[in-house]
Amino acid sequence: DGKKHYLAPVHTDHVWYNPGSVDEAAKTYSELVSAGTPVRLVTGNTSIGVVKYYAPHPNDEPKAFVHIGHLADLRTITHGGGGVMVFGSAVTLTRMRAALLASNTQRGAALARHIHLVANHQVRNAGCWTGNLEMARTHHDFPSDVILLLIASGATLQAIDAASGQAVAMPVADYLAIDPSKPQPLVLSCTIDLSDDKGFLTTHKVMARHVNTHAYVNAAFSLEVKAGVISACTLAIGALQLGPFLCPNTAKAMIGQTLNGDTLRAALAALKAELPADQFEYKSRSSL
Repeated sequence: DGKKHYLAPVHTDHVWYNPGSVDEAAKTYSELVSAGTPVRLVTGNTSIGVVKYYAPHPNDEPKAFVHIGHLADLRTITHGGGGVMVFGSAVTLTRMRAALLASNTQRGAALARHIHLVANHQVRNAGCWTGNLEMARTHHDFPSDVILLLIASGATLQAIDAASGQAVAMPVADYLAIDPSKPQPLVLSCTIDLSDDKGFLTTHKVMARHVNTHAYVNAAFSLEVKAGVISACTLAIGALQLGPFLCPNTAKAMIGQTLNGDTLRAALAALKAELPADQFEYKSRSSL
């Protein structure tokens, strides 16, 4: 019975859908998108307290809400072999942090430490990691912490395309590159490899307070070293431009080099040279 999962509040033209399964959520969402209805996928809806600070986007004032926060398939956290973890898209930041800490890995601990710096206890308890991701896609001036963590950890997203209904897998950077005027894919999960083979990961956040504050500058770095030689490097810095700054020249200066003082000095010089030129000095200094 489709009406069982449908609610039209009195005295408003907004509609709330409470699907009973992922398939029903995907079908409902696709139909609303096809009809041109402004629609938002909802878990905690915590973004309502943040979007007012940024340039408006159609998703800020949806006419329909599709609630997915209660769907068991999207609330799961699974442990694969070799340190791989899969987080359902409705997993809250609090649950994600706890699972990362319980992984007993260096990478997991680093990610968990930074998640604790996101917003506040109430927001982390209610909001999911996917909401932060979508905020960053539709509001490029939002200095998201979560997207930096996902990029540096090499996370892969599993999703359903809103237009075609087809399952897709993509890195976070590809998701963020989707035209903000286009409807978001229905994200199902993200996969993160926390194994030591993926190298060392660290993060930073310069902020005004310890809680409930956006970053002046935030960053996440992952460095993979084999036999003393840097084999992979990912650097993502936030709040320097619209969207994350991925420092390609700095990574290039490090990959294939021996991890020593000379390499680090060369990397620092490359980073200084490629930082966006129109930054306030404190942002550039914080990045370095």
